[in-house]
Amino acid sequence: MRFVSIYLENWRNFTRVDVPLQQRMFLVGPNASGKSNFLDAFRFLRDLVIQNALRVAVPQLQELTEYKDNRGVPHLRAKYDHWRSKGAWQTEADFSDGTLRLMGLLWALLDGNGPLILEEPELSLHAEVASQIPQMMASIQKSQRKQARQIFVSTHSSDLLRDPGIAADEVLILRPTSEGTKIEVSIDNAEIKQLLESGLPISEAVLPQTRPPRAEQLSHFGNE
Repeated sequence: MRFVSIYLENWRNFTRVDVPLQQRMFLVGPNASGKSNFLDAFRFLRDLVIQNALRVAVPQLQELTEYKDNRGVPHLRAKYDHWRSKGAWQTEADFSDGTLRLMGLLWALLDGNGPLILEEPELSLHAEVASQIPQMMASIQKSQRKQARQIFVSTHSSDLLRDPGIAADEVLILRPTSEGTKIEVSIDNAEIKQLLESGLPISEAVLPQTRPPRAEQLSHFGNE
């Protein structure tokens, strides 16, 4: 499975976006710009595939959702067809062994060559290690000759984005606005295109575009 483009309308903080997608995409934007929400759209589509397959094997299944408990730990719950008119909900603790095994199998099969979603993979890594992540991705994709996995990455890392193999059409810039977050392919931005043509790496051309406008004020935190 590979996404060639995505159109979102009234999804989370996006009023309307329509962008093309390459074999790998790097999402760059300030905190709370919607990078996780954008990636959630792919998770939602992946979960739909799993849910539709589960309905074939478990006809009583009406709905499969995810929720978090008081500690923030994610769990699954399912709604089954029931003698009550509104159906019955079960948590993952109530799922049968067969249902759990089937879910695990479907997830593994889908993740085998389906889109790989990574949120800020550079976290807690040495800068030099983070800088190698794009090449690691490229190596994995190269080894998958028949069907290379499509990869989506959200990042704030200049080390990760300094890789010369990252093309301008592989980077999406998210910009929060009063009318919802807008998404722009970096190659379509005239300023960025000019900077890249002058020899700057992607990291130096793109990241300043997403810099919080008053970030320097954080240095005065705690001062009266």
